[in-house]
Amino acid sequence: MRGNMYVYGLGGAGINVVNDLRDTLPNLGGKFANVSFNLLDTTNKTIDNYPDLKDKFYRIESSKLGDTSIDGMAGERKNVEVVNEIKKSVINYINQHEDRHGINNYHVLIFSGSGGSGNLIGTLLIKAMLEKDYNVIPVVIGDSSTLLNVTNTINTIAGLNNISKQLKAALPIVYFDNSADGISSPESEKMVNKNILKLLTILSIYTSGYVHDIDHQDMNNFLLPSRYKTFTVQPGLYNLTVKTKSLTEPNAIIARTLRGESDTNIDIRIPLLHNKIGIPLKEHVTGIEDLLPMFLVVEKNTINQYASSLKARLKELEKVKVIETEDIDSLDDVLDTDDGLVL
Repeated sequence: MRGNMYVYGLGGAGINVVNDLRDTLPNLGGKFANVSFNLLDTTNKTIDNYPDLKDKFYRIESSKLGDTSIDGMAGERKNVEVVNEIKKSVINYINQHEDRHGINNYHVLIFSGSGGSGNLIGTLLIKAMLEKDYNVIPVVIGDSSTLLNVTNTINTIAGLNNISKQLKAALPIVYFDNSADGISSPESEKMVNKNILKLLTILSIYTSGYVHDIDHQDMNNFLLPSRYKTFTVQPGLYNLTVKTKSLTEPNAIIARTLRGESDTNIDIRIPLLHNKIGIPLKEHVTGIEDLLPMFLVVEKNTINQYASSLKARLKELEKVKVIETEDIDSLDDVLDTDDGLVL
């Protein structure tokens, strides 16, 4: 049975990414997963830029917000009434699409980790889907260009980690930083979108139902490994990525079944044997070189490394943060110069 991959663009950042992906992913072919797009936000501000996508758009309602834009990591996240209303709207959305539940359905949620409405929608949607035992793959786009964005990104990762532990789910997420060398630019955003396309293309092969020796139950166990009763995986976040490896690598899903032991530092490789599925991948995806052989890999260490890097960046930015205006008059014993510089 052919797999279905539902890609959700959440908030402005997620909707913009989907706009870049929509001409490629749904047209990969019959031996890839069937890909469809779904767009959610609390306002029409971003979707108004893409009128031909409006039929895929769902407005997350909250009487406390009206038509105003929200910062999903700021006051609204601390406002219990707003959060409860958005949660209710998210659950209503899922209940309208119960047909998306099932072993051959996969849910990829794309949103910004550095703030905005998509962050709040994404976090609540992930939790609601995990509670219903969906195959969930969050794609978090982080930003390390400013102190606020780094703080929000760290909080996003920590929040998802808390959810995975509450629900006792080992959750693979995809993380990209769109601020190369600390600077966010159109070029860095294009690179992130290209990497998302690459990963989702590979993922749509594995979830297609046409890969030799890998069925939907195998993919279910891989994407939420805590389901695997004979293999103990600690709840928490694991980074999902694509790596190039030798075709001689063993099929790690089969190896896991046989091993049946505890492993809190997972490094799972599933070889994509091009000759067994017969897909000339480069004919479908332009601009991506050296795709084969590729592996989906789940690693806990990588998430820890990202978190450490973000914390180091946070400390770096805290040292140079701008003094808030309201604090200036309260400063005492400041040594200034004739140029007005504060030393």
